[in-house]
Amino acid sequence: MKIIDKYILTSYLKIFFSFFMILMFIFIIQIIWVFIDDLAGKEVDFDIIFKFLLYYSPKLLPLVLPLTVLLASIMTFGNLSENYELAAIKSSGISLFKSMRSLIVFNLLLCLGMFFIANTLIPYAEFKSYNLRKNLAKLKPALAITEGVFNDINTMNIKVAEKFGPDNNLLRDVIIHMNNYNSKNLIVIKAEEGKLINSNSDEILQLVLKNGNRYEEIQSQKPSDKQVKPHTYVSFEKYIMNIDLRDFNQVDFGEEKYSNTYRMQNISQLKYSIDSLSKKLEFRYANFGKSFYTRTGISNFKRNVRMDKKVFDKNLYSNYKTHLSDYPKDIQISIVNSSLNNLSSLAKNYMSHKKETS
Repeated sequence: MKIIDKYILTSYLKIFFSFFMILMFIFIIQIIWVFIDDLAGKEVDFDIIFKFLLYYSPKLLPLVLPLTVLLASIMTFGNLSENYELAAIKSSGISLFKSMRSLIVFNLLLCLGMFFIANTLIPYAEFKSYNLRKNLAKLKPALAITEGVFNDINTMNIKVAEKFGPDNNLLRDVIIHMNNYNSKNLIVIKAEEGKLINSNSDEILQLVLKNGNRYEEIQSQKPSDKQVKPHTYVSFEKYIMNIDLRDFNQVDFGEEKYSNTYRMQNISQLKYSIDSLSKKLEFRYANFGKSFYTRTGISNFKRNVRMDKKVFDKNLYSNYKTHLSDYPKDIQISIVNSSLNNLSSLAKNYMSHKKETS
């Protein structure tokens, strides 16, 4: 390596690592600000917080490195130009491209290293950080209730439209889905207001609901009762629920049971997942086509046409005998509208699956 190349590369690396540390620190502060709700008030040890930031740091590299390269390049050649060193280099017969040769080689090696990091280290960091965040959510789950989404707390899923109050423990528009041991959603509770109250024991969290309704599907052992689909409906002005937190106070932060998100996969795993999802989507398309063809009775249209002298009567529908012909006209219209709504929802479902595989 020539002296001039070594000098430029050394100047560049000094500025590069300086900007890298500054930008990484800024982005880590941003991560702390974004996930402050997951960490604050949970009495988490410092080593858990350190692991949390350590696992999120590799995911910041695709954001930090381009900015670092840009700023370091501008500062390096800006300093060379300010001190007339760049003019001296050009006057000695060295072109601008040759003076940038060492930096080009370094940045190409940096690109290869970044590809390796994005394909191996970042998916592993996503796996560790995602599982750690899920485990943190189990610790004092009252603090983990997020507005506008369903939050998994023990055997129930709770959604609130708004959290307010001095301690952020007052809830508005509460929806709760209770799951039994078979993970079936049989109980739904809706209330206008709610309040979280900490009991004297750390093992119990009290949820007080006001002005709501409770719906429950009754599971009967008799086949005849199952066809009736019995259920209960209760209105209440005040409803108190005690949530057992003993399992939440004994959280294993090393538990890693989530491993199926696309961010945790490398290139080969993503190719396999895309291929599997494409086959599942094609299979669902084929099944839907067959079931739709059978359910609508389209296959019977040709067989049920009355071959009269007139090809078509004044009333087009009179030429076809379908399973809807025996129903009144308003019921026929409602059945057709229901089928159209079903098709619309299935189309949206297929579009979402198609986006996942595209």
